[in-house]
Amino acid sequence: MRREAGRFWPSAVWLAGWMCLWLGVGASAVRAEVGLELAVPPRATHVLGDGTPLIWRFSNRGAEPLGFMWEGCCRLNGRLTVTRNGVPVEGVPPSQALAHMFAKAERLDPGLPRDYETRVSDWVLLPGSGTYELQGRYRGVLSNQFPQLPRGLGLWRDAAVSEPVRLSVLSVADYARRRDDHGRRRGVVLEVTGATRLPPLQPAEFRLRVANQTTQAIALRWPDDFSLWILDAQDHRVAPVAVLSEPSVEWVIPARGADERGFRIAPERVEGEPLGDYRVFVDLAEAGADQPRVPSNIVPLEWRWPPSEVWALVDAAARGAGTGARNQPLKLLRVYCEALAQPLSQAVTNAATAEGRTLAVRLARAARLKPLARVPGPVTFSVRLAADATYAWSDPRLVEAFDARQTWAEQWEDLIAVRRHLGWEPRLEIRPDSTVRFAVMRATLSTLGVGARELGAPVQTRLGSDTNGIPPVLVWGEDLAADTHPTLTLRSGSWTWAVPGALPETGSELEALRVRVRAAVAAAAAGRGGIRLEVDPELTWGHVAGVVEPLSVPGMRWGVAATRPGS
Repeated sequence: MRREAGRFWPSAVWLAGWMCLWLGVGASAVRAEVGLELAVPPRATHVLGDGTPLIWRFSNRGAEPLGFMWEGCCRLNGRLTVTRNGVPVEGVPPSQALAHMFAKAERLDPGLPRDYETRVSDWVLLPGSGTYELQGRYRGVLSNQFPQLPRGLGLWRDAAVSEPVRLSVLSVADYARRRDDHGRRRGVVLEVTGATRLPPLQPAEFRLRVANQTTQAIALRWPDDFSLWILDAQDHRVAPVAVLSEPSVEWVIPARGADERGFRIAPERVEGEPLGDYRVFVDLAEAGADQPRVPSNIVPLEWRWPPSEVWALVDAAARGAGTGARNQPLKLLRVYCEALAQPLSQAVTNAATAEGRTLAVRLARAARLKPLARVPGPVTFSVRLAADATYAWSDPRLVEAFDARQTWAEQWEDLIAVRRHLGWEPRLEIRPDSTVRFAVMRATLSTLGVGARELGAPVQTRLGSDTNGIPPVLVWGEDLAADTHPTLTLRSGSWTWAVPGALPETGSELEALRVRVRAAVAAAAAGRGGIRLEVDPELTWGHVAGVVEPLSVPGMRWGVAATRPGS
């Protein structure tokens, strides 16, 4: 009997352990169970460009409250899978989503569902008409997330998957083709007339006529019941700030009658959209069963200006704005200088005033330079330095942007003069050949004559490439104090390492130096100060880089001392 019991003992242990594990996991799953539902507010007709809401609804089905991280943009916790006829639809890159403001720690109480509103367009750009299936997956807290929540509150670390929901949408073109059908069902016809071109400084005027084809008066709310749509050449809705901003009033259309209302599109509402041809229509919102939404006719709208109008803008911008006002002509020319490169170059001779012609020269140069960095902010310009102390722009586009007869100093002066037109924060980087002596590098910096006031950061020299993150750099003009920062002194064949409060150490082996500087390098990379670098002026850049680069980590800074070793 003991032998029989012994035979089954391992199996019994395994079974008991498995049941305990199963019960433990099951209990944990019950405690942390969270349900997820997706919901799209009901609407008879969805059109691409609506900004359709997508609700994420979480339900804590356990007995204890739970904390989690809600983020509707970064695709860390949440995923939305979208298919059409079984074919996956590509999602929107996280950087283009509009819901980043929602990222925060949240609490789920038992029995109290929490709704979070995003838009379908935050997750996916639907490619056309059709019926789509949307399914969400969400994990409450990732292993690298530490939400700021009350002490003792449990965290929801599991994942929840929603049931699929269906969303049927129409493209703008398909919706426009239903205009007559929707109008008959609603008993109204919308007709837009007015300008076909949007001037740069004045609003475009339009009229909306609503005809009532029923035997009863129709009560509407102007402009609350209507929305303005501006379409690009691909029928994508653009300029989301272009709205009907008229005062809200009741609008009654008599039986078998018609009435009109005027509205405007201000140029600042489409500022930033590419110059070109657009189209406009007005959409009447649905009003319940058998009261479908109805589009108006679609009218063309041109958003571009002939050369003579650009020249007039240059003259107006040169006169400046009134006290307390914005110089709207100059703002427009700055936004569109690249697209207006040709008429701006013509304005150099065709502007009516001398001030306008001077401004045109700078704007034309800004137009040539803008392809280097179309987004305002820090922009780094590199100068290639040869062993014979000659230097030139590293980017050939910079060379092409300036007159070949200009000196480098004149080119730099012009570059600084147009930086405000482009919203740039100029930064300068020196890229020396390996045989350039340190003395030549110092002399070149003096020759360049670049003032710190003109730059968004001190002049730098990169160490290695930036393929694996932010490269380490040598920073010129940032002479760190020797009594507060570690100092590495390089001479031919030797180095000296000095830490404040300790005796300096001297050696020649690179591996020994690496051991000495390890802690200081880690501190410098973590942003707790740099390392001071003193270099014998006769050493070449190749020699210095060969010593310093292996000691560096991405993102750290070496402050080049203004003094030479021993001075």
